[in-house]
Amino acid sequence: MRAIKANIDYPREYERITSHHYTFRVKAPLNAEKVEVCVDGSPWQLCRYSAGYWWFDWSNYTSGEHEIVARILPFDSQNYVIRSRRFEVDLENCKSAGAPMVMQYSVMTSNDPWTVSKITDLLSKEDVVMHGMMMVTMGDQSTLQFMAPRCDGLREKLENEGLSVVEKEVFHLEIPNHPEELHRLVRSLAENGIHIRSLYGSVEGKNARVALAVDKPENAAPLVSRFSVN
Repeated sequence: MRAIKANIDYPREYERITSHHYTFRVKAPLNAEKVEVCVDGSPWQLCRYSAGYWWFDWSNYTSGEHEIVARILPFDSQNYVIRSRRFEVDLENCKSAGAPMVMQYSVMTSNDPWTVSKITDLLSKEDVVMHGMMMVTMGDQSTLQFMAPRCDGLREKLENEGLSVVEKEVFHLEIPNHPEELHRLVRSLAENGIHIRSLYGSVEGKNARVALAVDKPENAAPLVSRFSVN
């Protein structure tokens, strides 16, 4: 019997979550019919499919130990594949860390100027105040990334336009505009075993504004707060 490739990617086993919003990521076979999650015995919630994974946005939770159970229904089977993961929430650490964070929205789309125009039109109508934006194109596919305060329902409205969207919290900070300062920040993360997932920014006068996504935000928060000047 062939093994079915299915797993809960995030949270990691015994991961400590220190943010007030978190997105579960589940890996499932390409032909999966649906994926649902249950947290601490709550009713099953349907995940959304985007960018090759299944996602569920979790909020309004409390500190303490938790367990997520994912059930995956392959298209050619009547039997669910069950996966579970235990983790911890520590909101007190989130309050004390003091590291500034915003939402980063990554919109995957075809490299079509009218599609990009549709996205910016929607953002304008929703009165989204952006802290930064960039677009990367590879072949006929593009990814438009922008940072903004959390906007309830924004991801759903983009997805209703047929777009694939991933949202996550990223650090948004200002550091002195000097190469040594960026190096000190990156070196500090490396020394603590923290991997950078994305890094970009802009310069305003004597300071540089940096958007930073990492694999262990709860560990990075106290480090980042020491470097931020805002």
